[in-house]
Amino acid sequence: MKKYYDVVMFDLDGTLVNTGISIINSIVYVLRKNHITVPAPEDRRKFVGPPIRTGLNKLCGLNASECDKIAKEYRAHFEKFNWTNNYIYPGISDLLDFLKSLGVYTAVATSRPYPFAMRIIKHRHLEDRFDFICAPEESNPGIPKKDLITNVLKNYHTLTDNDPQNTKAIMVGDTVYDIKGACEAKIDSVMVTYGFGTLQELENYQPTYCAYNVSELYQILFNH
Repeated sequence: MKKYYDVVMFDLDGTLVNTGISIINSIVYVLRKNHITVPAPEDRRKFVGPPIRTGLNKLCGLNASECDKIAKEYRAHFEKFNWTNNYIYPGISDLLDFLKSLGVYTAVATSRPYPFAMRIIKHRHLEDRFDFICAPEESNPGIPKKDLITNVLKNYHTLTDNDPQNTKAIMVGDTVYDIKGACEAKIDSVMVTYGFGTLQELENYQPTYCAYNVSELYQILFNH
């Protein structure tokens, strides 16, 4: 089997690793501690995926300074109590190994700040399966997904000297932020529905493909 895509990049939370319960538990704890109304259970999953300040603003109506305060407390609570409460989605490790065996350049493009993203990636022994981990620094956590994707492509082209115009790349993610970023970066995308986003949230951003499980994701990436 030959590779079709030169570059395959993945979101972290809700795509590679299920961190949902740990994120939600820490958010709920900190909101209650600060006497802030907690979103309804069906809306709490929307905290997973985008930068945490985005979720706090959209779901709780907090202003910038309030978002900064709560985000700082959330991160401290998450790192102390909940960061190990996660698991790799079944089939992901084998998928990554197969991509590497074909010589595909693989990367993570996540909105989770780099130190915390790497902690989870290393804890789940995923670091050797990726050529590049692209994540914002703690001091600048709100980088758009388009910019993360662009940085991945720049790294790939620096390493390989391949013609950017002929590079086939795809972004795999579970939220509108991943699909929007891929559309803006003008690359293909896969919306995985086993994570925390929904197709109804996509608005005007349509993914190239949809995968309801890792088996379907496998078929999309290799059956061309």
